Amino acid sequence: MLGSLQISIKATKYQQLLQGGMEFREWLAENASEVLRRVGLREEMIILNYGCGTGRFTILSAKIVGRKGKVYAADVRSSALERVKKEAENEGLETMETVLCGSSDVITG
Repeated sequence: MLGSLQISIKATKYQQLLQGGMEFREWLAENASEVLRRVGLREEMIILNYGCGTGRFTILSAKIVGRKGKVYAADVRSSALERVKKEAENEGLETMETVLCGSSDVITG
């Protein structure tokens, strides 16, 4: 019983944190490239995108760092990495590498 109570509390807190989250996600999707540049990404950098998911930031990062840079896309889901790798190939991005992380590699807390 206690376990389900903890899950319920966490879910409620998560929903409260995400109020307005969809608008932010939409804004971020539209402005991701500019955001990456403003946080300091530039040509020739080496980047780790930990928890790459759909690869939106991975692909954009690879385009920004260019041929002299490198982007590592890391995720615990091989399906996510396969999708990102295929997208990179379709975009002609040769400086991106995928890294499959095990569940023991994930830090929570």
